[in-house]
Amino acid sequence: LASLVFMMDLNRLVIEPTENMSGAMRMVSEKLLDLGGEVGPDGEAAYIESSITKIVALLNVSFGAAGTRIVSANMKPGSSELQTLIPGAKVSGIYAFCDIREFTASTEALQERIVVFVNEFGRITHENCVKTGGAPNKNVGDAFLCCWLDGKNGEPPAADEALLSYRRAIMDIRTSETLNAMSQDRKIVERFPPNKQEFGQYYPRMGIGLNYGESIEVAIGTSKKMDASYL
Repeated sequence: LASLVFMMDLNRLVIEPTENMSGAMRMVSEKLLDLGGEVGPDGEAAYIESSITKIVALLNVSFGAAGTRIVSANMKPGSSELQTLIPGAKVSGIYAFCDIREFTASTEALQERIVVFVNEFGRITHENCVKTGGAPNKNVGDAFLCCWLDGKNGEPPAADEALLSYRRAIMDIRTSETLNAMSQDRKIVERFPPNKQEFGQYYPRMGIGLNYGESIEVAIGTSKKMDASYL
């Protein structure tokens, strides 16, 4: 009888969980191989471990600082699904929304190269945001949202730092070698004739709005597609 009880506990506590984990790992392995990965000389287990680490890093980049908190708050214990029909959390902070000016015309001129153009704006904006204690939150085509939230004890963020972030961003945009090279592109010059530009030539520009106040930190969407952001 004692042996039977022992075997039942062994099966429930060790064997079944191990088999479940093995099955999950096989599924992950198959999906990763489908995405073009290859098992290295260290074997499948090392490959899966490395791949999971990369996936976690990508999720962190995808969701941002707000997403980490929102996802953990919206994950029901014992479930792998996001709970989207729950209240958000009220937070206070500085919110900066900026967008690339004359974006539609720039897209028509640059076509596929507009991706390089937009991502250079994004790099400059995000790097200066992080340097001043902020957190990049959302990218919407030609626009970027960055946040500087109140501290844990309710102390407000330094507004001067948020303003400094964008003063630096404006200077970096003006001196960016990538943007300067693209602004000399023949298609850009044709689309923005120098004699019709304010300073005699086309300059990549970004508009910026800063606001301090309360918002709702929330998961917007469904379990099929979710964005972590602020309302």
